[in-house]
Amino acid sequence: MKKKKMIVAVVMMLLWVSVVRTPEPVHAVSEGSLRVYNVLGQGALTVLRGVIQGEVKSFKDAGRMFLYGSAAGYGFFEAKRMVGKGHITGGYLLANLAASVSENVSWGESPLSHISYVLGPARLRVATPLARKGGPILDVTVSPADVYALFYSLKYADRLTFKNGILSFTAAESRSEGVRGWMYGVFPTVVDGKPDHVFNHEIVHVVQYLQAMSISPQPLVSQSLYDKDDSHWFRFSGLGFNTMKLMHDLAVKSFQSYDQEWLEIEAYALAPETAGE
Repeated sequence: MKKKKMIVAVVMMLLWVSVVRTPEPVHAVSEGSLRVYNVLGQGALTVLRGVIQGEVKSFKDAGRMFLYGSAAGYGFFEAKRMVGKGHITGGYLLANLAASVSENVSWGESPLSHISYVLGPARLRVATPLARKGGPILDVTVSPADVYALFYSLKYADRLTFKNGILSFTAAESRSEGVRGWMYGVFPTVVDGKPDHVFNHEIVHVVQYLQAMSISPQPLVSQSLYDKDDSHWFRFSGLGFNTMKLMHDLAVKSFQSYDQEWLEIEAYALAPETAGE
């Protein structure tokens, strides 16, 4: 049964990321369309993650996950709008809160049972008094892909900074003509001297990365965070993988041009060049 669920889930994910494309130019999509996509998409994929993890046992469970997942999707949309306008710290905190809600309900927990924060390749989760199933007070997982991305980012950058609660890089020179900024894993890099909206654009991509992680099943992360009592205050629970982002890169980026890629369309729409003027 679990194998069948996983096959169905993978097919649904591939179908979802395959249709995330639009014939509109990068600057033409409306905020209303982006809002709807974030709300409905996050709600549906939160339910899907709950199915994979065996937490959907009734229509009530599915409805609850869709409701809170949709609320998290709205939170992600607002977080992108905030960072796109230069409100980086508040937007990043909101994105982490939205990710926490989506992940918690997909495990059958209270929406605010745990509050997570991504700091580089590590994800920190703190249990709140609303946690019903027990678990450690502080839980840590690490993304191997982001560990690799950290070293890869260092290769093309000259300076690492902790800015607005995010580890980011500054490069003295562009890695190729016309490129003003880029992101590897969860690490944004901006070429030195470029305007603020370039940094805002890259942080929108960071929020997108957190959003994809929040709906990605985690087969190598211990489920005991949510399903058994544990009096320990700290635990390392395993390795996290952003499977949704990986599927997007394999199923979409490989055959879409830059100006037709959904993540770029959204980033250009929500981090306009006029931001901050």
